Amino acid sequence: DFSGATSDVITIPDNNLFDMNANSSMEVWLTKSSGTAHIINKKDGASQENWAFWATASAFYFYPYNTSNAAPNIVTSTTLNATWNHIVVTVGSSLDFELYLNGSSEATGTVSGTMKTDTATVKIGSYNGSHAYAGKVAMLKFHAKELSSSEVTANYNATKATFGL
Repeated sequence: DFSGATSDVITIPDNNLFDMNANSSMEVWLTKSSGTAHIINKKDGASQENWAFWATASAFYFYPYNTSNAAPNIVTSTTLNATWNHIVVTVGSSLDFELYLNGSSEATGTVSGTMKTDTATVKIGSYNGSHAYAGKVAMLKFHAKELSSSEVTANYNATKATFGL
């Protein structure tokens, strides 16, 4: 449980698997936050911004950064459920990103150039003391492959009963 306090954060040391480069995926179960929140990110300031997953009251976003710090805003206008949500971000070989909610594709985008890699830590709950998250996070997984649509759906169906869905 994250309380919404900016000090309520989990930090995970850097690992190349967390860079979200070509042929990778991230999946997580989470509850909706009130207001704007950086739920999970790999950012340690302007010089080390790799990616961020965040949500507002009316949408959720995945922001991947290239080496020029340009980031397409992969956004969906779908509001997260008040209960549990299964979120998956996949990255293809051409840096084509796809954002899934509860087994269904919600948004796509492509990063031009080269995806940024750095030594930033992964943070769950806040971004450098701002945009704190109030909610729950469970089963955060990083995959060293692009999950297919059928794998995303299978993972959702295999775990949703754990969350009462």
